[in-house]
Amino acid sequence: MSGARCQWRSVCVVALLVLVACGDRRADARAPDEAVFELGGDARPLAEVLRAAEQGSTAATRVAKPPLVIPATPKPPRFRTVRLGAGQTLTTLCGKELGDASRWREVAELNGWSEDDLRRLSTGTEVRIPIDR
Repeated sequence: MSGARCQWRSVCVVALLVLVACGDRRADARAPDEAVFELGGDARPLAEVLRAAEQGSTAATRVAKPPLVIPATPKPPRFRTVRLGAGQTLTTLCGKELGDASRWREVAELNGWSEDDLRRLSTGTEVRIPIDR
């Protein structure tokens, strides 16, 4: 059954290429799903059209890809580094440096620390503090 589908698709592609190669002058006046085969007149001979379609089939199957758009990467957070003083906790450091002790979670996230890591901070530990904009 899949071979029959393949053949049917090939017939459809060839028919489409014949229409394109013959230059359907009234195509813009037709519905998008309507196709007309014209015989005779000033149309090119069918054998010539099929040869051109066969040669151009590989080019016709290549679809122009839209340009690759790389989304803008967010700027890394701006921060400065301070050292934890003797007897100082992250909460007191945030209160002193940022003016708001409740921002300790933001600072912990910026440094990549879990709550367990916060319990093990020692004097002299470098702490990244965000620079307010």
